[in-house]
Amino acid sequence: MTIPKPDLEDKTFEQLVEEARTLIPQYAPIWTDHNWSDPGITLIDLQAWITEAELYRINLVTDSHRRKYLQLLGVHPAAPKRAKVDLTFIPIDSRIVKKGTPVSAILPDKKIFFEIDDDIPLTPITLMKVIVDGGSGGIVDRTVENEAADLFFAPFSLRIRAGCALYLAFDSPADSLSFKCYLYEKDLKTPGSHNDEQEYAFEDIVLRWEYSGANDWIRIYPAKAGDTVPIVSDGTRNFRKSGCFTFHNIGMTPPDVESWTAKALSSWQDPEDPARTFYWLRCVVEDCSAVFPPRIEMIRMNTATATEGSTIDFPESQTGTGLPGQIMKLTPGPVIQNSVELFVNGKRWEIRCDLDSSGPEDYHAAIIPETGEILFGDGFRGIVPPADSIIRVEKYRIGGGEAGNVRAGTQWYDDGRSMAEINNLRPAAGGADAETLSEAIGRFLDDLRKPYPAVNNADFEYLAENTPGLRVWKARAVPGYHPRNPGITTEGTVTIAVIPFTPLLHLEEPPIASYGFLSAITRHIDRHRLLCTRCCVVPAMFIRVEIRISVVPLSRISTDGLERRIRETIEEYLHPIRGWIDHQGWPMGQNVYRSEIYRVVEAIDGVRCSGRLLLSGNNGAIRDREGNLILPAPIATVYAGSISVHTVTEARECRKKGETHGTG
Repeated sequence: MTIPKPDLEDKTFEQLVEEARTLIPQYAPIWTDHNWSDPGITLIDLQAWITEAELYRINLVTDSHRRKYLQLLGVHPAAPKRAKVDLTFIPIDSRIVKKGTPVSAILPDKKIFFEIDDDIPLTPITLMKVIVDGGSGGIVDRTVENEAADLFFAPFSLRIRAGCALYLAFDSPADSLSFKCYLYEKDLKTPGSHNDEQEYAFEDIVLRWEYSGANDWIRIYPAKAGDTVPIVSDGTRNFRKSGCFTFHNIGMTPPDVESWTAKALSSWQDPEDPARTFYWLRCVVEDCSAVFPPRIEMIRMNTATATEGSTIDFPESQTGTGLPGQIMKLTPGPVIQNSVELFVNGKRWEIRCDLDSSGPEDYHAAIIPETGEILFGDGFRGIVPPADSIIRVEKYRIGGGEAGNVRAGTQWYDDGRSMAEINNLRPAAGGADAETLSEAIGRFLDDLRKPYPAVNNADFEYLAENTPGLRVWKARAVPGYHPRNPGITTEGTVTIAVIPFTPLLHLEEPPIASYGFLSAITRHIDRHRLLCTRCCVVPAMFIRVEIRISVVPLSRISTDGLERRIRETIEEYLHPIRGWIDHQGWPMGQNVYRSEIYRVVEAIDGVRCSGRLLLSGNNGAIRDREGNLILPAPIATVYAGSISVHTVTEARECRKKGETHGTG
């Protein structure tokens, strides 16, 4: 979207003259001679000609003008974005690949360079088995699902609770190891974002990692615990997003602690070889308040993320001319702005995107990332490098653009640094060319529509639903309402009820936001609320709706199949995420009317008509005289409980249009 370009030159010379002549009677009534021979008309003619020329000049608004206007508003076209790719190594020995290690994608006509994001231990061990202990749900082997490209599994079962565990079996021990855990997220809502604010950290699953000792399971501590105990670094934030798990010091245990030992699980045996032993890692759920279980698409050993780009660490130099506006051109591009290390006569200079706010004594230079040009000051905005001064760029990084989005299965080369075969099972993503001026203007206009200070109900709801890093499906702001005093208007208070997203279609329990989830939203809203406004973020109140209904099917219809379809349809209609007329979830505060249930049921193929209908609910929901279910609070919503469908064959059981029988 672009700003509509105004046409400032919208009047011709003739129109300007005619407009001026029509104003003469208003300002000079005694002036009656309007012929071309009159000197006054000649002056009007001259002024119209000058005005037309000025309008033409003013109408010439160029891209440089628009770019400067954006800069005055604090907006700059985004630099090229760098692609990221996950690289899987197949090592022949154990070693550490350091952060920043260069690797290159070999294309038919060129190389594209990447750098490893973090240190990764490479270990030639194999993940043999993936076992899920779902507690009362039983123990299931998920090895096949982990290796299949189109399947996923819940690592702690679909009914996650304390005591559930994920077991990973390896063929040999290692002091350090790493694997990438890809979560299945195709049916999830995109996590919220709000400008450039950081994601809010919260914890809704508490996990404990352990490895198998000879007699017991040995605790693996979080990475911050220290270097003398087994530690794990969790890049998934407790299985909330895809990321790497990195383990260190598993074999380097104190003398009084058991080392990593191969053993057979007491609760599970390999059906092919019951006596076979493995080296086990297990992840145990200690506590869980997540609204839906994490789901793993695949686990890949020795996999690290690399970012497109390359570090140029050989100096480039130039001699100062002593003239204003000197330009230094770096060899390759595009250049990453904050990576340039610029020195003039040994003094470090600051690199900026422009010199508009620089003074005559500031050691500043500007860079154009796309071309790699460094622009020096003119003495008014930024100091001019002295004549014969030594201008040196010690180091900088290049990268960015769509070219970095290499396809899956690309050939890779790292100059033998890892002594491993490298492949990418998934394509690189995220690379983008520099933002055009029109795109920057469109982004600015979109940002103007986003609320930053929370003033009205819509602002509070937008801020809650777009809390960075959280999947909030719906929020409702109720001013003057507090759940502790629902019958009293509380001035200066806004209650925001939230419903977290869940992909589950059948809800045994409603999706109630956890304390950590609510705390993250509270912190976000607190940054944007107005002074003296008290905000209360609470989970939505869920009403479990029980339904009993009788229907008359059409002839030759299977009653079992029809009853199942009716139950599924009603359950979907009452769903807090996928329900209601618009399939966007049941609105908070919306009562359940019998007429709506009748309408939904009678629209199902195979239903001739419906008869008696009884609604009931918990948590303070009541029935009115017509049998409708009235919710107890404006922050209440519903989900389906028990749905009893009874098929009858007597047509007299059918309700007549507008009839209200069967309310009790």
